[in-house]
Amino acid sequence: MKKLILLLLIPAFILSCSSDDDAIVIEENNGDGIIRITQVNTQGDLLVLSNLGTASTDVGEYYLCLGPGTYVRVANAASGSTVIAPNQSLTLEYDVNEASGGLSLFSTNSFSSSDPNILLDFMQWGAGNQARASQAVTAGRWDSVANFIPLGSPYNFTGEADQFGATFYEASEVEAATPVVRILQVDASADIVWLSNFGSESVDVGDYFLCLGPGTYVRVSDAASGSTTIAPGANIQLSYDVNETEDGLSIFSTNTNFNSSDPSILLDYVQWGAGNQARVDQAVTAGRWDNSANFVADGSPYAFTGEGDEFGSTFWEGTEADPLGVLRILQVNPITDQVWLTNVGDAALDAGDYWLCLGPGTYAQVSTRTSGSTVIEPGENIMLDYDMNLEEDGLSIFATNTFTSSDPDVLLDFVQWGAGNQPRSAQAVTAGRWDSAENFVDGFAPYSFIGEADEFGSTFWDTAAESRTVRILQFNAQTDQVWLSNFGNTAVEIGDYFLCLGPGTYVQVSTAANGASTELAPGENVMLSYNVNESVDGLSIFSTNSFGSTDPNILIDYVQWGDANQMRVSQAVTAGRWDSAANFVEGGPSYSFNGNENDFGSTFWD
Repeated sequence: MKKLILLLLIPAFILSCSSDDDAIVIEENNGDGIIRITQVNTQGDLLVLSNLGTASTDVGEYYLCLGPGTYVRVANAASGSTVIAPNQSLTLEYDVNEASGGLSLFSTNSFSSSDPNILLDFMQWGAGNQARASQAVTAGRWDSVANFIPLGSPYNFTGEADQFGATFYEASEVEAATPVVRILQVDASADIVWLSNFGSESVDVGDYFLCLGPGTYVRVSDAASGSTTIAPGANIQLSYDVNETEDGLSIFSTNTNFNSSDPSILLDYVQWGAGNQARVDQAVTAGRWDNSANFVADGSPYAFTGEGDEFGSTFWEGTEADPLGVLRILQVNPITDQVWLTNVGDAALDAGDYWLCLGPGTYAQVSTRTSGSTVIEPGENIMLDYDMNLEEDGLSIFATNTFTSSDPDVLLDFVQWGAGNQPRSAQAVTAGRWDSAENFVDGFAPYSFIGEADEFGSTFWDTAAESRTVRILQFNAQTDQVWLSNFGNTAVEIGDYFLCLGPGTYVQVSTAANGASTELAPGENVMLSYNVNESVDGLSIFSTNSFGSTDPNILIDYVQWGDANQMRVSQAVTAGRWDSAANFVEGGPSYSFNGNENDFGSTFWD
């Protein structure tokens, strides 16, 4: 693009000394105007006329001419007044050729004239023998048709009012044409790299090298499928296997020294996904990256947005990924054989066709493990029923039934507890879904995920506090049978517990068990025989024989049926083991608890 360059000419006063005395006299502007071309900016299509004479001159009817048929009236090229006072200038807009040209100034439209009062000035640049050059030489307005000003816009007149020719013009210094090869884009998902030439000269990059780090490089000619010559402003596409998650890419002009920090050798660098990639310190030293800790985020493809001389993460942009659902295992409770899945992404996903897997031959499709919807909104969860081993096991979730895959898009998540080296643990480590086959979650169930969406491994799982929670699970008032269950996460001996219907009506569990074991593992039940009223009654379970207590560690559960205000109900409400003395369970004669460990009251009974 042509850049506009403004010329500022400093007005000067013409002073003369009287021969009669020493006084300085400013001469009156009653002489002649001398109009010269004092600057031509071929990049900005601007030129400057200056009055080097002693009288103001209106140049509106003058003409600029590049050759036969190519001219413009000065008034049409000016944006304001065309009167130029002595030692003042006028800037005009006129489309000229940047590479070479010859510009004449005529006082009339007699363009073939060699009269110096008509052809007032001339200059040519880039090459000799431009149109009107011979006329200008004849008119004394140029020195030789072969002489021209070398390329280097803007061109500035340096002579006096009566000096003409190439000798009295200066070209601006022009930087030598050079190629500037930059990494334009990296598509880490498709393993494609684009190089671009930001310079002003074509370059063959066939013997350049792409490098990801020591021992990992490729010659550009081997990565290209076509020509490796890049014209100014053009690009080439290369195939190169890069790491999608994180990596650092350099381009070297030779393979003589990949350890070089010479910016003429290490030409460009970019790192994505994380800082401190290979070669980044070299790149910072070479001025090809801003800071070893800085990297391009968001996602592939990564695109350079800067100019040819701008380097560093500030001038790169990642591509924000489309909204995506991300499925993780949120909680595993092998006591109750329940699994919770959660969506930690930013779009809904349907997990119905995903698979739970405990190892070869032991798997279940998600849609078969729930009676509800398998569509999970962002931040939402679903609970699945799945039979797991309490002591030790390992649970995977697969996006397809390709159960041997270590592709992280297939093996989505994994957790193991109780012991290491569970089935699928090695796959999970390879897929980046677990930290080490030896590591496992150690403690009491349930096991809960506490990490972020992209965090995997035993470090990001938590265990529950130890609990021994015995609940009334079911009773049949017609057959006088009561089932107790261990809702806790560790075994508990309940032989010394008591069932109680009211003052003076109780039985020790070991007696009611009829010889059955009263040591309950987590999730285990025991059936007791106890004579209850089929129509209306209230049943408590006490951990000791302190039957008047409202301590929830002693009065550990309660249920009443058939009518309100049964024995011990007020105690149970005070202990937090029932919701209201007025509430009771209806129906029967068989009643079942449908809640969880910490759910109490009539709401949780069927």
